[in-house]
This record gives sequence, C-alpha cells and structure tokens, in this order.
Amino acid sequence: MVHRSPRMNKLAFSLAAMLMVAALSVVSGVVVAEPHEVGASAEPIAKPVACAAVESVDGKIFVIGGYGVGLTSVDTVQIYDVSTGTVTYGAKMIRGVGVAAHALLANGTICVIGGYNQSVGATSGVQFYNPTTDKWSVGPNLAPVALTIVSGVAGADGRIYVFGGYYMPNMTLIYDPTDHEWSFGADNPVPVWAPSLVSVSATEIYVIGGGGTDAGIPVDAVRVYNPVSDSWTTVSPMVRPTSWGAATYARNGHIYVFGGDDDISINLGSDYAEIQRYDPVDDEWADLPSSLITPRRAADVVLDEFGRAFIVGGYSASAVSVLDSVEMWLLSDISGLGDIVIATPQDGSIVSGVVSVQVSVANSGPSYLGADLFVDGLLVESQVYGEGWVFTWDTTGLPAGSTHTLMARAYATNGSVVEDSVTVTVTDQSAEEALAVMQQQLADLQMQLYYLALAMAEANESTMAYLEEQIAILQAALTQIGEGLAQMGAGQTAAMADLNETLVDLQAQLDAFQEQIDRIENKADTAGTYGIVTMALVIVIVVLVALMVVMARKKP
Repeated sequence: MVHRSPRMNKLAFSLAAMLMVAALSVVSGVVVAEPHEVGASAEPIAKPVACAAVESVDGKIFVIGGYGVGLTSVDTVQIYDVSTGTVTYGAKMIRGVGVAAHALLANGTICVIGGYNQSVGATSGVQFYNPTTDKWSVGPNLAPVALTIVSGVAGADGRIYVFGGYYMPNMTLIYDPTDHEWSFGADNPVPVWAPSLVSVSATEIYVIGGGGTDAGIPVDAVRVYNPVSDSWTTVSPMVRPTSWGAATYARNGHIYVFGGDDDISINLGSDYAEIQRYDPVDDEWADLPSSLITPRRAADVVLDEFGRAFIVGGYSASAVSVLDSVEMWLLSDISGLGDIVIATPQDGSIVSGVVSVQVSVANSGPSYLGADLFVDGLLVESQVYGEGWVFTWDTTGLPAGSTHTLMARAYATNGSVVEDSVTVTVTDQSAEEALAVMQQQLADLQMQLYYLALAMAEANESTMAYLEEQIAILQAALTQIGEGLAQMGAGQTAAMADLNETLVDLQAQLDAFQEQIDRIENKADTAGTYGIVTMALVIVIVVLVALMVVMARKKP
C-alpha cells in the first residue's frame, strides 16, 4: 500500500536470499551501480492484520487498526520492537478502521484519515496518534468526502495527499495537518481504488496501479503527481496490473512494489509473490529474480534507518487468512560476521590515490546479507554478503592534508547491524614516493648507526650519557618510519617488504647497542669490560657496513 520507515536487531530469520552481482563505478564520489535485493523472514506481529496503517518511529513499527480475523475492522495498536522482535500494545484507536489513508508527520505524529468501520461504514474523520505519549486525538475538520479504499502519503511540503477511493476514484485530496484545512488537487486521469503511493521528491508522488473502476480489475498505469504545479504525467506501466501492493522508495533510487493481487476484492483472485522494481532514470519496470517468502496482498511496507524494508501482515487468498508474518528485505546497490573490522587502512593512516579498503569479520558469527562503505557519512559502495569485503575509494582531487572518516556497516541475517570506522589523512604523495623517502631516511640512519658504533668502540663512562641520548633519537626515528610504513596499509609490495626487513635489522642493532651500554654501566669498575665491548662492537660495525651496502642498492 504505502511506504514508511524502523530498525531491527534480534530476529529469527529463515534465509530466502537472492544474490545479484553487478559492476560498480565511482565517478567524483557518486556511486553508479546495479540494485541488489536480499530477503529473509522475521518474527511475526502478535495479531494478524491486513489493510492496517503501518508507520515507523524511533526503531518501532506501529501497526494501527486494519482488518483482523474475519476481515472485520480492529482498533488495536501493535508496537513491534525491531530490536527484540516483540510486540506490546498502545492505546486503542478512537475508532477502529481499515483501508484508511495514513502518513507520518514531521513531528513524529501518525495521522490516520478516513477508513472503513463495520459499524458505521466509510468514515471521514482524522485521528492523530502520538507515539511518545501514547495518546489519540481527533482533527477538528472532517474530510469533505467519506474515505475508504484510499491511500495517503506525506509530501515534501508536510501536507498529506490522499488518492483514489471507493466514492471518488479520480480524487486528489490534500490535507494540511497544521491548519487542518482541506483542498482538492487536479484529478487523476486514471480512476483507481487504493493505489500504491511513493513520495520521491517535492515534485514527484508516484501513484502506482490500484483497483480500476471497470469491474474492479486492477490497472498497470503509473501516474506521477506534481504537488507544486498540480499536474500529472505518465510513466511506463507496471509489469502486470496490480492492486493492494506495498510500495516503497529505496535508498538505491528504485521503487519497489511487493506482492499485491489481480482483483480489487481483498479476498478474491490470486496473490502475488512477485516483487516489481521501477528505475525512475530509465523509466523501466522489471520483476526481481527472487520473490516474497509468503505471497500476500493488502500488506504495508516501512523502511528503517538502515534502508531495510519490512513488509508487515497482509492477506492470503490462497490460505483464506489474514497474515501475521513479517519479511525483511535489504534494498541496496552492489558492485560485484561477530563484529567487523576495517583491516586496512588503519586508524590514523596516510592514504593517496585509489585506496583499497579491506573489511573483515573479526569473530565467527552470523552470516551477512551485505555490507556498505561510507566516507564522511556518504554511501560510497555496497556489496553482497561474505566473510569479508574489499571496497574501493578514490581520493583523487581531495585536498592534501584533509582527514576523512571511513565507516563500514554490515547487515547480519540475525537482524543485527555492526559497524567499524577509522580516520585517515589524504596526501598527494604517491606510495612509491613515500617509500623512496623512507628508503633514503633508513640509509641516512644506517650511516648514523655506523658512526655511533665507532664511537661506542672507544666508549668510556664520560661518553655513556651522550651515546644513550643518540640511541634514543635513533630509536624515535626508527619508530616514526615504522609507523609511516604501517600507515601505508597491508598491501605489501616487494619494496615495502624489503623496507620492513631493514627496519627489523636496524632495530636489532639498536637493541644490541643498548645492551652493550647497560653492560658497561653495570660493570664499569671491571677493567676488562671495555675491551670485551670493543671487540663486540667491531663485529657490529662490520655488520652495519654490510647493511649500508644493501641499503645503497635499494636507494631510488
């Protein structure tokens, strides 16, 4: 029916997945990729319901009213906690209704407009629910017409747009929840009952399918209403005529319609398991290779803060029953876990050019539906599930010295969402240039160590403090080079491997020098100590000369 939004952590899933591997290119930080969809079943709601008003606020899904068992209207408010998969109940509606228009206001209030109640028929009242206070209130002005089998959506301007309906199938009714005023917009050229709605932008509300007025046969027409110009345009039709579908606009820029059926009657005709996807850029509809786990109609769909879609309840004509089942679908782009960790680059790293961001699973744990890479909060790339991911981030054009936060987020099949982040600095110096600088620095250090060894061969008590000071300086220099090498990541080229080996050798020499100084200081009263140390250091000098020759060969 309509789209909304929640969040989820602990769900028992039976995986019904589809993997779609596609190419991805990054151009100036904009991701161009193929859509990817994976679905799984979640914990059910407490009571089966169809044609309900479903919204999401602060990590909870509010399933309001609708038709219960026997297709009679109910007044319950089921509060589905997506972190636990459990349900509690809120205050009952002032009047239980189904097939009503509904929308989530900017202040977090849920608005339910019209709807059908078995006792009084079609209604025209407005009911407001405050999830924070768990209280209901009534709008002061009734709608100008009784509303049933209608759909509503919140526009970018804060007003609620209601389309179709049993009594006025061409209707475009506009409600301002601030001053509670009603107005009519331009009629929909295609009369429908209960179409699927998606608000994409300030100038685009998609009115998709719905029950046609010709003997209740669904239509495949897709019309786009522009609230700013109060005008209609036509885009490509759906894959198949559909009524009672659940539609949403995903973060990957595509529109999805889940399920539906081929008859306007809620309990007649055939249920759809198919998921239809629309690409607004190419103006093309297609069926996904994978389908709903449970075919259904008259369900609703909400999006959580991570972009996952939750399809809630509905009706199964084949089973002749109202449904309590919930499905979760990850709708993202792809390029083709325990906790996750960004293995490279490491926190504090200096990076340049095209950076390979390696994300691995730190501990054994659940399987993952997919993972995303964000840079400074912007989604850069998505990939399908596995035991690790390698993303690509192009730093070309970024200011030298600028710092950026990389954040990896993975979505587990048990409903949990795990993240890891690092902060890196961008440089305009290439890895080859950085290695050349480090090689030169090590060559210089090698020379300093050589002269230090000569000085130590003639060491006495009066020179010990000076020698220790020089060793401390060289130790700090080696540490700095080592950190610089680590910041270049784990991609060990032959040059980096040689550099690292030389670092280890030099560190061993410094440790040996310090050990000799300690022996001199501890045994300075022994006349033969200096002679022994001198002989040992002569050997050290020979080794250092050999290392200097090797380093000279490595210099650029």
